[in-house]
Order: sequence, then structure tokens, then C-alpha cells
Amino acid sequence: MKKIFIPVLCAALAFSSAASASDLSDWAVSEYDAANSAGLIPYSIVSDRLTDSVTRAEFCEAVMNLYMIMKGEAVELTENPFVDTDNVAVRMAYTLGVIDGKTETEFFPDDPIKRQEMAKIIMRTINAADKDAHVTMEELEKLIVFEDFGETDDWAATDIAKSIKYEIINGVSKTTLQPKGYATREQAIAIINRAFEAFADDKMFYEQPEITDLYDGITLSDSFAFNWTAIGDAKEYIIIIKDAGYDFEASFTSKTNKIDISGKGLDYNKNYTVLVGAKMSDYVTVFSDPVDVYYGTDREVTDVITSLEDKYNRVFPGGVPFATQSDADYNMQTVSFPVWKLGESGEKYSSTMWVMVNRNLADEVVKIFTEIYKAPEKFPIKDVGGYSWRTTAFGSVSHHSYGTCIDINFDENYYCYPSGQAITGSFWRPYDNPFSIPADGSVVKAFSKYGWTWGGNWTSLKDYMHFSYLGK
Repeated sequence: MKKIFIPVLCAALAFSSAASASDLSDWAVSEYDAANSAGLIPYSIVSDRLTDSVTRAEFCEAVMNLYMIMKGEAVELTENPFVDTDNVAVRMAYTLGVIDGKTETEFFPDDPIKRQEMAKIIMRTINAADKDAHVTMEELEKLIVFEDFGETDDWAATDIAKSIKYEIINGVSKTTLQPKGYATREQAIAIINRAFEAFADDKMFYEQPEITDLYDGITLSDSFAFNWTAIGDAKEYIIIIKDAGYDFEASFTSKTNKIDISGKGLDYNKNYTVLVGAKMSDYVTVFSDPVDVYYGTDREVTDVITSLEDKYNRVFPGGVPFATQSDADYNMQTVSFPVWKLGESGEKYSSTMWVMVNRNLADEVVKIFTEIYKAPEKFPIKDVGGYSWRTTAFGSVSHHSYGTCIDINFDENYYCYPSGQAITGSFWRPYDNPFSIPADGSVVKAFSKYGWTWGGNWTSLKDYMHFSYLGK
């Protein structure tokens, strides 16, 4: 099994931008990334909406992952006392004395779990793993800073206090704990990760799979097939599909690092989120970043703004262009997107580029470049320019100052007089030079689809590199 031994602090830095699962709250991203790299997240939690309530059975799976990773030994199961579940993690937790049923014979595995219940279970798990978690009366008095701590049931009060001391459970605000509030799946992930950081001795971090040929916004018209990086010691891979609301849709398994799931029950013309888990052992699975895809025929853009006044209202506060560079800077955003590059021997290979644009156009720019990338033409891009506070060659305000223009492959798509004399760049030779933009090619079509104009269609000066949202 490939393991990476590094201090926890370094791990948090190294993995802090890895996951950003689509339905995660902003506060939970770093917790998710760290927990994922440590193999702490069970399939049952990650396969459904992360902002919904976590169930009693799901939390048992998470704490048993934590226990197995910290303790490193199997649990010999006793006879199952529950008639409503045969979940192995629930049985393990019962055997260790970590959980109780709501009755002697019923566990109620699908019920949501309260925060005070989680505190008791997580503390029992830490004790079962032979870790010392304690709180003194003096510490207890200092820790009880929450106005609603008194609402905690007596049986959970000490464990809530321990959880606060070790920063495993935090308040929902500076003064509110909500001990009887229900917890979400992302909160459960955060709690498990904090317990791991506080009590695990040998911290192991695992390589996560990376989906290699899908990108956010891509349309899969016929074949829903894709690959991911192989993880050497993975026993198998689990492919999870969520719907547009991030609810569980389907799952599949594969022994290799590729799959074709066309025609396996997915609806056509729908948005899906895809992620892949590499199963390293019975209790460790490490998941890829999620990718949002569209499965069906190419979507028409139905909300294109055509009125110049409406476009100004979209990109400028109050519809008034930026007066200063500081105002413009504040309203910009850098985005990344997939592109095709051209190698020295003429082969095309996949890469990523970045451009700074008006933040109100950021998502749209990613969609445009993604469509260019997935088009059969595989148009190669070596230069991309966006926001730049400047004037034009003739002294007027450049719309690049507004972040509403994009230039592509500057030298091979020149800005020129009607005579052909260059202003910037060297030439425009579509079909002869691979970097020159054809008038009927995928680049012009993608920008036009979203209401952008191409400088190659101007009637006087020609600017073949230039695409503008405001028409200049």
C-alpha cells in the first residue's frame, strides 16, 4: 500500500486545495481534503449530499475507520443484538462498547445523529483505541463558554467537554453549541479528521486518484467513458455518480483505472457529478476530486444577453464602467480551464491554462474554453490574454481594462489595418498555421454561442486574436 508519512501540519498544507467537493461548504473544504488524504472518509458518507444530516450508521462507519487506522487491528465481532441492521461497522462499534441501541434490539441506523451523541461516540472510540482523553473539573469550568451547554443531557456532558477541550467539536457560533442539533455529513468528516489529528500517532496519507479526461462542464454526448490515474495498491475502484442536487444516483466498481458506464441507467440530457474512490483496504478508501459533467446532446445556451445595456449591467456595478484600476482589480477573477497544446513534433496534448477576467463572466469563460477543448478540432492554444488595465494602440480605453475581452494566440492572429499591415502580431493564416483561428472553427463558434463577438468579423480593422463580450 502506498503510504506517505508526513507531519499533520504539512499534510494540511499539501492537501488544502485538493478536494473542494462540489457540495461542500467553504469552511469544510480543508477538513475534507485532510480527512480524504488520510483515508478517513467512508463510501456511505461521500456518496450522498454532504450538507445533509449524517445518519447513525454512517457515523459508525466513520468512527470505525478512525479506530482501525489508529489501532491497526481487527475487531472480533460478537453476536448482533440488533434486528434492524447488520451493518458491520455498527456491529464493530457495539462490540467495542462505542455505541448503544435506542432499544435493546433496535439501533435505528437511518436516523440522524445529534451532536451530543457524536461527542459520546467519538470519545468512546478514542478510549477504545487506548488513547487518553480526559478533562478535569477546573478545565471543565473554563471550557463551558457556550450559553446552551446546559441543554446537554447529563450522560453526554463530560464527552462534550472533552470534545471541546481537544477541539474536536466546535460551537456553531462563539456562544452557541447546539448539543441536540443534528449534524451534517461534512460536520462528521470534520469531527473525525480533528480526532485523527489530535490522537493518531503514526499518520499515514494516501495518494488519491485523479480523473484524467473529464473536466467541469464537459458534455458527454455518446459514450460515458473515462479514465483516472492508477493507484498501485488499490484493491478496486468505486465510481460514484451524484445527480445535479448532489444526491446519490448510482455507483459502479472497476478493477482497472477506466470504465464505460453508457446505458447503465443514467438519464440522457442531465447533469451529474462524478468521483472515483481507490479502495486500499476494507476501511481505507481515498477519493478523487469531483467533476461536474453533462450527459446528453450539446446544450443550447438559452440565457444569452443581447442588449448592450443589459451586458453593462451584468459586468459593472450599477452598469457604469470602472473609473480606476483599483476598482477594476477588485472585480476580477482568475480562472483555469483545459486546453490542447501542440508539442514540438506536432502532437497535441492536454494541459491547463489560466486567465484573469471580469468576475461576472468567470464561469462563462470556463464553459467556453471547455467547449473549445472538447470539440473534435482540438484547437491548440499557446497564448491567452484577458484583463489588463491599458489603452488601445490609438489611445482609447481598451475593454481589456474591464476584463471583458480575451486574446488567443497573439502572434498568429494579428490585429491589422484593412490593408493587412500589422498593428500587433505577425499574420493570420487559418488552415495553414495551426494556431490561427478559422472563421468557421470551434473557437469562434464557442464564443459566439455565449454572445461574444470576434474581432475577425469587424468591418474595418481586423483583430483575429480578439473576442469581446461588449463588442469592442
